[in-house]
Amino acid sequence: SVLLQLQAAFYINKKRKFATEPAVFTPKHSCCCCCFSCQRKSKTESCSSSSAVMAQLLVLSALCAALCALGGAASSIKFNITTTNVAASWQSSEFGNRCFRDTAVLEQWDYFHTTDTPDSHGYQWLLIKLFRAIRVQSVTVYGRAAVPSRAQNIEILLSDRLPSGLNTSSDSCYGTLSGSLSSLTQCGVTQSEQTQTHKVACSYSGCPNLTEYILLRKNVRNETYKYLKYINFQALEVEEASQNAQIYRCEVSGGRLSNCRLNALQTLKNGDRACMKVCPPCQLPTTDAASCHIAAPSGRITQLRVNGHPDFFLIVIFIPTAESQGGNFTCNFNCSSDLPQSATEPIGFFEEKPRSVSIEPSNRVQIGSRIFLAPGTEFHFSFITEAAYPSPIHACRLVRTAEQETKEDTSGVQLHPFTERSVTDASANKSHAITKISEYRLSISAHMQAAGQKIQCVSTVGESSGKVGKSISLPELVVQSKPEFLLPPITDWKDGHSVSVAVDSTTDSSVSTSHRCLLETRDGNRSLNLTQGKNQLSTFKINVDRHWGNAASLVCLVNQSGLIQTWTRHRLPKVLYKAEGLAIRISSGDLVSDEEASFSVTASDSGYPAALHQCRIESKSLGEDKTAESDGSSHWRFTPQRGHNGEQIRCDVVQKLSGSLIFSQTVNNSNLEVKYRAIVTWPSKIAPKKEGEALSFVVLADGNPEPSSQCWLQLVSGAQVDLHKLKHSMFESTFNVTVDRSMNRANLSCVLTQPGLPSSTEQSFTQLITVFYQPQPPLTIDLAQTVYEGTDVTFTVRSGAGNPNVTHRCHVYNGEIVSAIFAHPFN
Repeated sequence: SVLLQLQAAFYINKKRKFATEPAVFTPKHSCCCCCFSCQRKSKTESCSSSSAVMAQLLVLSALCAALCALGGAASSIKFNITTTNVAASWQSSEFGNRCFRDTAVLEQWDYFHTTDTPDSHGYQWLLIKLFRAIRVQSVTVYGRAAVPSRAQNIEILLSDRLPSGLNTSSDSCYGTLSGSLSSLTQCGVTQSEQTQTHKVACSYSGCPNLTEYILLRKNVRNETYKYLKYINFQALEVEEASQNAQIYRCEVSGGRLSNCRLNALQTLKNGDRACMKVCPPCQLPTTDAASCHIAAPSGRITQLRVNGHPDFFLIVIFIPTAESQGGNFTCNFNCSSDLPQSATEPIGFFEEKPRSVSIEPSNRVQIGSRIFLAPGTEFHFSFITEAAYPSPIHACRLVRTAEQETKEDTSGVQLHPFTERSVTDASANKSHAITKISEYRLSISAHMQAAGQKIQCVSTVGESSGKVGKSISLPELVVQSKPEFLLPPITDWKDGHSVSVAVDSTTDSSVSTSHRCLLETRDGNRSLNLTQGKNQLSTFKINVDRHWGNAASLVCLVNQSGLIQTWTRHRLPKVLYKAEGLAIRISSGDLVSDEEASFSVTASDSGYPAALHQCRIESKSLGEDKTAESDGSSHWRFTPQRGHNGEQIRCDVVQKLSGSLIFSQTVNNSNLEVKYRAIVTWPSKIAPKKEGEALSFVVLADGNPEPSSQCWLQLVSGAQVDLHKLKHSMFESTFNVTVDRSMNRANLSCVLTQPGLPSSTEQSFTQLITVFYQPQPPLTIDLAQTVYEGTDVTFTVRSGAGNPNVTHRCHVYNGEIVSAIFAHPFN
């Protein structure tokens, strides 16, 4: 049987050598090996030709296999899950129509993958049926290197039968699990660790059951990210439990076995009733095929009664005695189809009180002496329990009150050993007893100098031997002080100010302490004068200077009565100083009303802390406050208006630290010159003028640059008469001209220009002029000298044109009007 297993293992191992399989997938087997030799009796006789020799070889082979089984040396067998050892498989979903049972590549699959949609219970799962039932010891899931997290939190369940709730179709690997899974037992769950290999060891409280079905499932109902809703792995490895017998010691409660533990005979007490559960390594025909006994160190054998069912487990009950200490509990099995096997469990010794318990300083420090510790020194001691069984448990604490050696104080600070070792007693009558040595390193600090402080240690041996305590007082120590620098607030470190700093080296030690300090800057070192000195506290005055740079430090020598001298360094705050060389620079060309412009606030030295610029034109803010850049400048955009002409840009430069105002200053530029289009007031409608009168009007214009106006009369005849200014100021131009009849119905036109304004600014004005004038030539009457009474008289009245139009009215006048108007114009 063993040879067949080895042949099968060799065949599987040979067949599965493919390039992509990791080395850890190789099955592992171990067994004892027997070597044979034969001597030829004659030149013609050989080992292979002699039937007698062959019979001997077969017998020796069987004996070799029996020795392997009896020695219990056969280890577990590991194998990969491939298509060669999978009878069937079903899965909750298929990714890309890829079934686990159909994706074999060189007896292995490239990877198994589900979709991101779980079943109705929120699970993704894979159910595998093995070709044969085995006892599973562990299952290893190998995640893909690309997404190892998808192999996390996978639950491994085992069963000897098909789950009752499985529903499948014959032409698909897809299935559903709707019923109870009570027939499955949990092996374990893969851990949430970023590793590619997840080994899950099955834990059994009794004899391992046979497994034919392995279910891998993952609850993804509450997974937030899509990439975690898959089951995805590269390979599976199953470790088959060995066929060795297993011996458990159990408790009996209510007629049933409970709390069964392996290797539990090591903690027996004298007179205990030991109830043993034995798992046979093979199938037994009857209970009588198993026999158990106790072999005492004296050589005496005590046979024990075996109960139970050979198909499940056997029960053996006995009460150990002092004679059985150090002996063995052994069971022999006559297997139905395999060679005989056996299993042995050693019996431990009963509890034994220690020979002595002590605390010993291990760095040559005398208890109660006064020592002075240089930097880094530690107090070493060992806590020793001599010759006890079982192995003692040590616990040490630093306590503040003196307690009796046998009374444990649990209120102190627990100490942890840096090393522990156990030594077996060499005496013949206590060869099982153990001497335990725990070594401690205690870092001394000032608070340990409190009066009555002790080191207290307790040794615990078993449950009945009780506890033994020891304590020692700490040596009187002078501990190196850790100076504390007392500095004024950071807002006090201003250029040109004086500040006081203190160095406090207060400890619980009674030795006097002095300080010598110097200021370390980039320009060199300077000594500091002590302004006030008390024991362990010294005060120095420092004149703050901006030229220290950013790395000034306070360096002090702490002298503890000449016993300990320590240099210590403390970096000082960065010096606060005003920004310098502030200026406002207009960065654009001419400033034109309603056209965007820019300016910068600059500094030759930006100062510290960084400045905040608040800018305005006169009283009107220019927007958000701006923090200066590393060069101390800030850049602004604004739209100048005509009203800004002649005003100033003012900027407040504010330096704050942690909300506190440190420095504040104001900078302004020269008066702004803003060019803007003139607002013109043309003359109102000019009334008609009489010939010979003066035509006078004023043009008002407000603009920058200064506007220029020009006016003229465009006569009906086509001639042009320029009008000259009688008076001119920055905003006002006065024009005057004496009108004549030629100017009637002339157009008065004016044009205003602003040379130097970037955009076209010409503005114009026009108005029709009316001039009143008398007719020329004067009035004439053409009448005969002699007229006759009763006859019609015809005469002609003539005159030149005038404005307004001329009308004629005639009457007979003889000193007075003697007749009505009877004139009748013909034309």
